Amino acid sequence: TSYRYACFYADAEDGAYWAGDYGPVYVYYEAFDSCIKIGSTAAYGTVGMRLIDVGDSDHVVNLTA
Repeated sequence: TSYRYACFYADAEDGAYWAGDYGPVYVYYEAFDSCIKIGSTAAYGTVGMRLIDVGDSDHVVNLTA
């Protein structure tokens, strides 16, 4: 991204979960299964997103349970 901030949410097969206070955001079983402002009934729930400051360089988030 060319933006300074990004948000993410992750859900691992072993039950580990990474979420935060930004949202709620609708989640779907298929990645990228919706677009903003079109409406959808396919979401199975909502989550909060974590905010990270990516600065002005490459950024890696390592998720560990």
